[in-house]
Amino acid sequence: MPEVTRPKGKYASRRPRERGAVTRRSILDAAQRSRAFDVPAGLLDMAKALRKPPHRIGFLVSCAYFGMAKRFFAPTAYHARDIRHAAHQLGLPAAFTAADYPARTRQRHEQLILQCHGYRRFDDRAEDFLAREIATMAEAHLKPKLIFW
Repeated sequence: MPEVTRPKGKYASRRPRERGAVTRRSILDAAQRSRAFDVPAGLLDMAKALRKPPHRIGFLVSCAYFGMAKRFFAPTAYHARDIRHAAHQLGLPAAFTAADYPARTRQRHEQLILQCHGYRRFDDRAEDFLAREIATMAEAHLKPKLIFW
């Protein structure tokens, strides 16, 4: 009998179809695309101020995707329609490849996007802060529902 391999890690408890839905970027329809690319004026100005056109397009697509999904995606996952929409919004030709958007530049842009949306990365400092907050609430004998929801 063949050995059955089970997925490990974060999505192990989900069905295969659900795992794929969470890890892949979904395709936006026209209405969703319009809403996603309706970014705040400050972010649009930041995108227009960048020097290289691929960086402008990558920044704007990252903003739109983060606004919709509250997470970042690799440039290889950007859909051609979204790239064309961002390029049109910026008045640029839709010439974008993932290789034109270096990882370090993307990381700097992600930090700017997080700051503009009022988020920050979950790092060791945030973990310590959260642990202290939960401990304080638990000491006050709050129900778990009040602490975590």
